[in-house]
Amino acid sequence: MAYLQYKTGEVIKEGDQVLIENEKTAAIVDKVIDSREVADEFGVNEFGVLLTAAPFGSVFWPESEDNDPLVFVARGIGQDN
Repeated sequence: MAYLQYKTGEVIKEGDQVLIENEKTAAIVDKVIDSREVADEFGVNEFGVLLTAAPFGSVFWPESEDNDPLVFVARGIGQDN
């Protein structure tokens, strides 16, 4: 299992609050896809995260997205840092 990280170095965790779309849209990390088995389960071809973001609903954000990276805001309620 690979640990996916934000550009600032924190490990991405389910429940994290993040910003996407050049920091314009708030989202929550629903699932971290960090193994081939999980990628196959969700029908994606690369590692990344599944997010919930209004107004889009469920969004897959690939790890390879360098032009518009996830921006870490905060851990979810009850999560350790």
